[in-house]
Amino acid sequence: MNGRELLNNAGEITHQMAKERAEIEFNKYNEKLEEIKFEQNIKELEQDIKKLNPKKVKEK
Repeated sequence: MNGRELLNNAGEITHQMAKERAEIEFNKYNEKLEEIKFEQNIKELEQDIKKLNPKKVKEK
């Protein structure tokens, strides 16, 4: 080791703060994942509708 600190600001971030930050980031991830799933479901529904009513969809 060269004598420098391994971590900048070591000890300033508490376990609780790190946990809260992780929860916030995880919630953001889950929200984005739900948006993607929703968009995929809409696309699947649109494809199913086209299969059921091919003439009506093309007339629009």
